[in-house]
Amino acid sequence: MQRQLFKTSRRWPAISASRVGTLLALTSLFALTACESRSTVTENNLEEPRKDGSPPVLTTVTVQPNGVVEEGDSVRIDIESNEAILPPVVFINNAEATVRGGIRNWVATRTMTDAEPEGNVTFTIAYQDASGEIGQAISTTTDGSVACYGPDCVTDELGPLEGNWKLTFAGVGPSAGDTSWFSISDGGLGGARDCWFDDTYEFGADGSFRNVQGDETWVEPWQGTVTAESCAAPVAPHDGSNNAVFEYDETASTLKLTGLGAYLGLSKVINGGELASPADTPESVTYEVVELIGDSLTVRINFGPGFWEFRLNRISNDDIVGKWRLNFAGVGPSAGDTSWFSIADTGPTGPRACWFDDIYLFAGDGTFQNFQGGETWVEPWQGTVTMESCGTPVAPHDGSNVGGWIYDETGGTLSLVGTGSFLGLSKVVNGAELDDPANTPEFVTYEVVELVGDSLTVRINFGPGYWEYRFDRVADTADLAGNWKLDFAGVGPAAGDTSWFSISDGGLGGARDCWFDDAYHFGRDGRFANVQGDETWVEPWQGTVTAESCAAPVAPHDGSNNAIYEYDETAGTLKLTGLGAFVGLAKVINGAELASPADTPDTVTYEVVELIGDALTLRINFGPGYWEYRLSRVSADPVVGNWALTFAGVGPAAGDTSWFSISDTGPTGPRACWFDDVYHFGGDGTFQNFQGGDTWVEPWQGTVMAEGCSTPVAPHDGSSEGGWLLGDSGNSLSLVGTGSHLGLAKVVNGAELDDPANTPENVTYEVVEIVGDSMTVRINFGPGYWEYNFVKR
Repeated sequence: MQRQLFKTSRRWPAISASRVGTLLALTSLFALTACESRSTVTENNLEEPRKDGSPPVLTTVTVQPNGVVEEGDSVRIDIESNEAILPPVVFINNAEATVRGGIRNWVATRTMTDAEPEGNVTFTIAYQDASGEIGQAISTTTDGSVACYGPDCVTDELGPLEGNWKLTFAGVGPSAGDTSWFSISDGGLGGARDCWFDDTYEFGADGSFRNVQGDETWVEPWQGTVTAESCAAPVAPHDGSNNAVFEYDETASTLKLTGLGAYLGLSKVINGGELASPADTPESVTYEVVELIGDSLTVRINFGPGFWEFRLNRISNDDIVGKWRLNFAGVGPSAGDTSWFSIADTGPTGPRACWFDDIYLFAGDGTFQNFQGGETWVEPWQGTVTMESCGTPVAPHDGSNVGGWIYDETGGTLSLVGTGSFLGLSKVVNGAELDDPANTPEFVTYEVVELVGDSLTVRINFGPGYWEYRFDRVADTADLAGNWKLDFAGVGPAAGDTSWFSISDGGLGGARDCWFDDAYHFGRDGRFANVQGDETWVEPWQGTVTAESCAAPVAPHDGSNNAIYEYDETAGTLKLTGLGAFVGLAKVINGAELASPADTPDTVTYEVVELIGDALTLRINFGPGYWEYRLSRVSADPVVGNWALTFAGVGPAAGDTSWFSISDTGPTGPRACWFDDVYHFGGDGTFQNFQGGDTWVEPWQGTVMAEGCSTPVAPHDGSSEGGWLLGDSGNSLSLVGTGSHLGLAKVVNGAELDDPANTPENVTYEVVEIVGDSMTVRINFGPGYWEYNFVKR
């Protein structure tokens, strides 16, 4: 089944006044529920109704299908509660659904008609237990699944591969399918080459690819760091340090990885050979896809003397991806016994509050990170305190290293890969408790006792007994996911008063346009990132300019540090955790304005004044007054992914390509080295050109005497990652970052380059059309217009 992407950014619409009324009406229906013909309290074998003081909770809510539905299709909502409930009242697209089931498990269904509103299918669930306790009405799924109705729903061909995969088998032999020369299977932790089989191969929804290996993988002598095959630190360029993309051609049954060092299985195995030196690594590798069924993938590659075959399984992510917070920790002599010591979270003023507010992030890309907000529980063995207390996090358990995670649902284990990654207490590892940070292992494995909805319990045997940790998912009640940009900023003496100073987005060429084109990325997995390109608004306190101006971003406010966000709808707050993460102006923090980058706090909290659909207003008290920021969500879905050029033409007027035009005629056609380039629009707002070591190069670039296929030339060689921004109305597409380009590198706004040194920091294209997997853009270069047509790979 193919994954679906939606032009509506997979967002649930805000509940309107009429829908609030609907919810109130639904609540009133509960008084009649036991009398209706659906089913009765008696049929559910429940106790005589009396309020028990504990409202029920829906632990699981999922939608099927998770994708496009058409007229006549049935939408199904699966519901699971933490206790027995009466038949819930479910409305799908404002029409009552049919409900069946019993006790704690219910299913609601409704057939789509020709009168459905286009876009994401909405729903509401109202419910109560037999005692009369009413649960909180629900209108979102617990796993992110979404059904979409109508032409605005578009399929994304990346779906079959999206996710994290790990190797289960590798073999080699003289012919395709023959692995008689050598073969090996995953033996689990402690198995042969376990440092290899725990590697993760990440296929992003936006077409990106990444090797995630932790601190250790299988390394061989040809890589120059070991004398014998063994587990050792990954070696560049096969260490995942370079960006890469993937292209899956279902018709040709091929999977191409483009990006120096990207690979599946063994890094040495390439098309037609085995590497003898890392310096010989090609820009791309193509595998034959033997089988891709569900979560099982088999690929094969001819390396000359024979064939290597690699089999992989997709790692289930959905249940655990996101942010988690500890709510209980206990230890005892046996599994499930916490009689030696236990402690529960009692809030921000409770014992060890600095520990219970830590965040454990399981990112959707398979990475893991501890976020501690500048303070956590520290113990004497860590060498910085003389007694247990709240203190500054201590390396390597301070979250400074990004690790990885692997959840084995079948085996019931959760492994963290990366020195210093941990759950609960940092000292507790498999079979021991640490007495020195230097002894920290490279991975820790926990037994998963329970993973149900937003509740996670893990256990670890440390030798004398067992530690048990229970976590709650940090659930953001509103959907902030996506890229946002600033529309307005103002400051004044009181909340809502911007009389001291205010400024609005004036577009490219407007005042502070380098600031207003910045993107603020809120990931679905809880991550936050500032995406600024090569330039943003910089001020003298940051130490690199003498006057306020557009300049290179300054650390730590340059997006170089990982960060997360937490939105508390009840409190009306948005908290960013991660050194240098901010919205609006970097200098503005809670209660002050920074005088030096060195004073940057680990967290900043904003008041959420308004969050309705794609409009967000934030406010922050900096002491003398209040800054207010207004932002709009940038529509991403139509552009995100990998694109390839299919047509280029130029002429004297918009839409006229009479001067020159050329189309893609395949791998042996003219300029094939240009038409196979990949233009990658990342889901996080990043952009990169991938050219595979060979592209169309012209004399103005200084490396050739005549136009022809040759090595890409900086800064148009894709070596720098840029950013992208789709205009509010969808009629402009801006690339931010020197060298980022679509079509021909020489064509910029108002000119054609005559020297790479004159390359501008951004280029903006007019969007003629984006329909499904086809995109056409145009650019005025002065004498006329270039027009490019692309198809999504």
